[in-house]
Amino acid sequence: MIAKMLESCAYQEPSSIYTKAFYGLTLLGACYLGISEAIGKNLRYSKFWNSASSNSIQTLLPSKVGMLFAYTPSLLAGVASFWVFSDSDSDDGGIRFLMLKSAITVHFLKRDLEVLFLHKFSGHMVLNIALLISSSYLTSAVSMIYFQHRFRGFPEPSVDLKYVGLSVFLVGTVGNFYHHYLLCKLRDKNDSGYKIPRGGLFGLVVCPHYLFEILSFIGISLISQTLFSYVFFVGSTAYLLARSRATRNWYRSKFEDFPKNVKALIPYVF
Repeated sequence: MIAKMLESCAYQEPSSIYTKAFYGLTLLGACYLGISEAIGKNLRYSKFWNSASSNSIQTLLPSKVGMLFAYTPSLLAGVASFWVFSDSDSDDGGIRFLMLKSAITVHFLKRDLEVLFLHKFSGHMVLNIALLISSSYLTSAVSMIYFQHRFRGFPEPSVDLKYVGLSVFLVGTVGNFYHHYLLCKLRDKNDSGYKIPRGGLFGLVVCPHYLFEILSFIGISLISQTLFSYVFFVGSTAYLLARSRATRNWYRSKFEDFPKNVKALIPYVF
């Protein structure tokens, strides 16, 4: 029964060993990053940028430059998709495709604008981490657009979730921006230190911006309703769950007065 419900919410894709292998590798890669976070091998950006010592010489980027490098290629891919697939928006499947391209483009445009005008950076980002994040996002964005285009003309899923997905995506985008704004307000212009976040859902979880980012990814996957979009959502969620737990542990190690009742990502649960 559950299998039939799941089938009704996704395109019925042709069986391909290559596609299945790609889906599997994508999911394994995200889960590997999540496991690395869980065991303390954190990706070196944000508050974890200097969390690991190494004898090798590594190239450091200013955090703002590194984050722009991470997000901008995916933004350009989203923008380019309107030109590459400009004749694909006329029928109902085209409306879904247009919504997906728009959601991906808006997501990464928002990220770039936040980096440029909202976030306040104090550390650095290791170049190879910037490359890893950039390539991961770019691969995911291009793959979602590609698979959506590939399955145009296939029968639509029997349960149409694209408008539900759009609503969830908008809630996630607004909630993520609001909590990024609250983080920004914690610091003055010349303040480079960290403080315990306050306001919004920060009284319940330490990473509400991750929670709303996950909602954005849920929204994108429901707009798309391809198997790859669901794989992307599951993999991203696994990573953000582990990253949020690492972030909570970091705050508890730095601030003796950090509230014990504040969870990592899901209020009252995790």
